[in-house]
Amino acid sequence: MKRLAIGIMALCFLAALAGPALSEKSITIVGTVTEDYELESENGEVYILGEDDESFKLSEHVGKKVKVTGTVMETEDGMVITVKNFQLLEE
Repeated sequence: MKRLAIGIMALCFLAALAGPALSEKSITIVGTVTEDYELESENGEVYILGEDDESFKLSEHVGKKVKVTGTVMETEDGMVITVKNFQLLEE
């Protein structure tokens, strides 16, 4: 019985850790980098660039059309994209 209780607690702990990861989804967006540290998609959606190395590198390409792959998470401030990789596109 004690073993079962420990097993259930371990599963609950793992589920709690996995919760935030499950709320993120992988996405590919084509859009333009703005001066406001954001990515505006071709259909007008705006994504705040995350605080990671790839997002910082992407922010150096203001006004450029890019294809971005990353994970998106909804926050109080809006949709935040953590950039995994990006590619500059020709206009």
